[in-house]
Amino acid sequence: MTDHSENSLGAVVKSLRDIVGPAVDPVDPLAQEQLALSIGYLEFLRDRLAHVHTRARFELDHHRRIARSVLEIVSDAEIANGLRSSVRAGEQAARDADGETHAIERATAAIAADLRTVLRADLQPPVQEEVERAVMAAMPERVEFERSWYLPMGFDPAPDSAQPLVEFIAAYESLPPATD
Repeated sequence: MTDHSENSLGAVVKSLRDIVGPAVDPVDPLAQEQLALSIGYLEFLRDRLAHVHTRARFELDHHRRIARSVLEIVSDAEIANGLRSSVRAGEQAARDADGETHAIERATAAIAADLRTVLRADLQPPVQEEVERAVMAAMPERVEFERSWYLPMGFDPAPDSAQPLVEFIAAYESLPPATD
């Protein structure tokens, strides 16, 4: 069966704009603002719908890279056991690249939770600092992705310096697969 989600979102936007919009009290600025925000977000979602699975895969790969860096630092610590386990599960989810997006998101959430556990652990100060640096070193990639993802929303203070999403995705997909 054909997926009509994109068309359905377009129909909802048209309905809100053509039917609901004129019915909203024109002297209620909050209602007008909320309607415009709702329409804008639905249009954004419609535009990004085809890339939701790729976003999930990117986030999983990103978290796996961070986790590998952290595991190199705390490899002998017992606190690393949960992280090692969630990374293995993340690798399995990544191998099934065509798998369910929610399964990829759950694997990413598990790695993120185990990374938080390591970050909150009572580690020796030099080890803790090294772990924090490893996590922070990965953030520019994530920030650039988020800038690309949310560029149509108009919030970026320097939109001309943000890479369009299709270019970011093309560059990401041309990378060799992340391995654990």
